[in-house]
Amino acid sequence: MTCDVAMENEIDQVVGVAIESFGQIDILANIAQGAMGEMRYLEETKPEDTIASFVTGPLQTMLFMQKCLPHMKERHYGRIINTASHSALFGIPGFTPYEMAKGAIMALTRNASQEWGKYGIVTNTFLPVIRTPAYDLSEQGRAAAKTLAEQIPTGRFGTAYEDCAPMLVFLASEGAGYINGQAIGIDGGRFLFA
Repeated sequence: MTCDVAMENEIDQVVGVAIESFGQIDILANIAQGAMGEMRYLEETKPEDTIASFVTGPLQTMLFMQKCLPHMKERHYGRIINTASHSALFGIPGFTPYEMAKGAIMALTRNASQEWGKYGIVTNTFLPVIRTPAYDLSEQGRAAAKTLAEQIPTGRFGTAYEDCAPMLVFLASEGAGYINGQAIGIDGGRFLFA
């Protein structure tokens, strides 16, 4: 079903249909592309740019998590997977609203991992490096995509289905029950964490 993630009542409907159809919620994957708006440099960023990114990014992620929590908590089982971005860690000039929102999603994920682990719910973030239409929204985005493509050791951007989907399937599985609060890069080796 479709859902405008900026509308809380539509999020309620999605969760309600899931419970009605399946009787339980085991997995929540927040992978909706948030509103990008116009990407700006920090000194040019306007409140409305940031508000749009937050409403369809960390706010909708939080609402989906909160509305699925009682169903997961009741069964003492849950896998929550949120989408963030390496740019929130390293910065891409001219992507301020986007990076602020993705950084907030990472913080939200870490908080949930600490608060909800006792309920058998693990919460993780994945950080894909894929070529999305978002790069084409601005001159700085196109420049960032070109630079990034040249820096990926595997020589290419990742793909949603071949590269990202297998990791999401694993994080959603019973085998991922001890992975909690992590930010997992799917990036061809571009970004390395110590």
